[in-house]
Amino acid sequence: MPDLLLQSGEAFNSWYESLSNGYAIFFLFVCLGGCFVVLTKGAGLLVDGAAGLASGLGVPKIIIGITVVSLGTTLPEVSASVMASADGLGGVAAGNAVGSIICNAGLVFGLCCALVRLPVSRFTLNRNAWFQIGGASLLVLLFLLSGSLPGDQKERLFYRGFGIVLLVGLLGYTIMSVRWARQSAVDNSRDANNGQHTTRNIAKPVLLTVIGFVLVLAAAKGLLVVVTELALKLGVPNDVVAVTLLALGTSIPELATGVMSVIKGHKELLVGNVIGANILNIFFVIGASATVSPLVVPYRFFWLHLPVMLVILGLFHLNIWTSRDYLRRWLGLAMLIVYLGYIVGVYLL
Repeated sequence: MPDLLLQSGEAFNSWYESLSNGYAIFFLFVCLGGCFVVLTKGAGLLVDGAAGLASGLGVPKIIIGITVVSLGTTLPEVSASVMASADGLGGVAAGNAVGSIICNAGLVFGLCCALVRLPVSRFTLNRNAWFQIGGASLLVLLFLLSGSLPGDQKERLFYRGFGIVLLVGLLGYTIMSVRWARQSAVDNSRDANNGQHTTRNIAKPVLLTVIGFVLVLAAAKGLLVVVTELALKLGVPNDVVAVTLLALGTSIPELATGVMSVIKGHKELLVGNVIGANILNIFFVIGASATVSPLVVPYRFFWLHLPVMLVILGLFHLNIWTSRDYLRRWLGLAMLIVYLGYIVGVYLL
């Protein structure tokens, strides 16, 4: 009888734990849905505010996308990488930034470009595109110049001085962006008003933009926590969660803003946001992280992450430089395929 009672007790405990886990997973799915609702609403407000801000200031929407929107949507990458660097997790800090570049270009831009026709803005793309590809090339060069750790053949040290170099590049990019924005605003005003500049009240667009940023960032943070916990409960390996979900989670603001920009007819915001976010990931995220603490990064950056980043950015710029009025959809699809292949490859490796 005692054995029977013991077996019954064990069976009850097993049933109770499975029921509890079932409710926990159900609760996580409910939270997941709630995060997506808040994310969608916040992205909608952010896009409306950014479009109104562009109209009020008299500058093209792509300029607002490259500056204001990209800075706001890059905040999750900055906070995650800087905190990881401060904790001595250099690989996580650098991986988050490089992974976000790959995700922004491959998933966000590649998906939207494959689905809809995105317009080409020569004035902005021809200038900022060079900063993007130049920054990526500089980043690869600095990684190649990084030092070997004594007695360790599997990791390299990305020096603090390299981070300062990238932050100086960020300062130069900011100065040039302000100059280009002013020039674009003057040209836009002349074309629209025959030389008579008019201004509009931008208080409401600014308020919508701020509220949108707050909702998007809060929902993205909640979504990252929920998805990570859900993946762990469903048995997804920790290393796969770290490599894929962190970069994807911190890129959710770009993805949500990009999709909502397309839905609301402000496609220029999508292109500008992706370019601006990638430039900031290179100069701001990695620069600030390395300045806080030198980054210890594994060798697989050199044969996996960085080559994939260059391939995707190469396809991105090939699309820009070979397109006329609209970007080529098949090149967007190619970028999306490379991204999906990269995620599968990371999982298999």
